[in-house]
Amino acid sequence: GQLGGAIAKNAGSYGREIVELIRSVTILTWDGEIVDTDARELSIVYRGSRIPDLGLVVKVTLELAEGDPERITAETEKFLERRKSEQPYGMRSAGCVFKNPENAEPAGYLLDKAGLKGFRIGDAAYSEIHANFIVNVGNASYGDILKLIEIGKERVKEEFGVSLEEEIVVVQDD
Repeated sequence: GQLGGAIAKNAGSYGREIVELIRSVTILTWDGEIVDTDARELSIVYRGSRIPDLGLVVKVTLELAEGDPERITAETEKFLERRKSEQPYGMRSAGCVFKNPENAEPAGYLLDKAGLKGFRIGDAAYSEIHANFIVNVGNASYGDILKLIEIGKERVKEEFGVSLEEEIVVVQDD
């Protein structure tokens, strides 16, 4: 499910991360055991945790704060409008491809300045709206997406000396 992935990768945006809300996580380990764990035991960091090494998230307890429903609705609508204007909202993508590097400009900025915004291989393209998104503009192939990822890493390394690391998990078909 999407919540398990959000927990495992510590999803976040606009200065907030899901780790701030996690109280406990139940994991089905790769050995078939059910393990209840405290969030502090999962080594949750920027866009990552130990969860993929341990197993799958089957339950999570979040601690949410009470608030004024009208204010929360207004804030949610504001963030949604911002997302629609800054990201390829409604297009098929896997979200941000690369983590923002430490001590450097954000990945989308570097990809844009490297000339990749709109760059396309087959039906896979770096978004015209936000270069850290690869979008499927038709019938993109797995291979085309992998090529775009490699080109992005190479160009940013050549032009800025920055090594980009994938935020997405690329599953290889052996």
